[in-house]
Amino acid sequence: MLTIEGFKSLTKPGMLIIEKILGNVGKITDLEEHEPDSNEIQTHGERYYPKNGSKVKPHYNEIPSETTKKSFKDFDYTENKGPDTWPNRFPWCSGPSQSPVALDTSTATSTHRPRILWWGYSLKPRRMTLSNNGHTGVTTSSSRTNSQSSRKTGVSNLLRTKGQSFCLVLARNTLPTILGFNTGVPSVSAVMREREHSRLLVLRAEWPPPMEAPYHWYLPGDEEYVFDQMHFHWGAEDLVGSEHTLNNERFPLEMHVVHHRRDLNNLENAALYLGGIRVVAFFFRVSDHHNLYLEKLVSALSAVSRPDSSTNIEPFPLTRLIHRFPRFFLAYNGSLTTPPCAETVSWVIHQEPAVLSKRQMQEFRNLLNHEGRQIGNNYRPLQPLNGRTVLHIR
Repeated sequence: MLTIEGFKSLTKPGMLIIEKILGNVGKITDLEEHEPDSNEIQTHGERYYPKNGSKVKPHYNEIPSETTKKSFKDFDYTENKGPDTWPNRFPWCSGPSQSPVALDTSTATSTHRPRILWWGYSLKPRRMTLSNNGHTGVTTSSSRTNSQSSRKTGVSNLLRTKGQSFCLVLARNTLPTILGFNTGVPSVSAVMREREHSRLLVLRAEWPPPMEAPYHWYLPGDEEYVFDQMHFHWGAEDLVGSEHTLNNERFPLEMHVVHHRRDLNNLENAALYLGGIRVVAFFFRVSDHHNLYLEKLVSALSAVSRPDSSTNIEPFPLTRLIHRFPRFFLAYNGSLTTPPCAETVSWVIHQEPAVLSKRQMQEFRNLLNHEGRQIGNNYRPLQPLNGRTVLHIR
């Protein structure tokens, strides 16, 4: 018998595969909740993150007044506005728990728990739209998300903070934005309108009712994490491109699949809580083999080679891009790899690289930014671990 709080039903499609995935698990009982330090990753027998309602320590008091009216457009990967300059405008980017990091299976803490269970990734969306506004690649979900939480948190609460304010905007269909200000607070809608012009390659996906967006969770003792978006980082040549390294190897392409914790409703709120966001990362290596599963996406890139262009593509299930692995991954606590670099991310990195052909890799590099140059090397340099634990789940 398998029992754990949070299993809302064992009749959901795919739930019967639990025994096949985990084998003879035995009885799993509720575990005592524990609130770890923000840099702590716990052993497999404890909860990974604080109980619901535990917010991350606010950072808005640390933002100097000179950051007034800084926007998402204030960063890129060039010398003038590149990663080395981000902390000057986005103070969170100099925090102690930043990402990406160097991963090493020989020094990581080895364990057999937790496992990951996946639901809904094989469901075909009803619509997908690919657009390029000049920076990187993102796939987003706009299906409904069920939640039992009725709390009103997030940006609206931050705007009521006395003294200097800090507006953190991290919403569905976007990448994060940070605005620091003392007066003249812009409306959230105005910020979101500005973000329509931020530099991204976006693949939007919608699932028809009553379908839910795909989600996953750790077993034992984890919240459900709901799919929001997908984006890519790559290099101008095959020796660079991935943000993380694995056993001293850097890959030409890294895919980030971004999720928010279900009870936090959306990415905007999730960015304010430890473990509110989970990013599942996949490496790609260039080879002589053509990746048929990636081809639907790659074949559409030529239609959006210029910034501010978009096209509808034939929908496909996320399992064409996402391998649903129960184990053989690395995990650690970190941050977003772009400003505002919020340190509220649970990272999961699959250790087996996928492949794509040289032609497919070149299609990513053919995308143009607003300066008319090819997008390349849109990855952040490695950040120090600063004593954080990396788990190697085998």
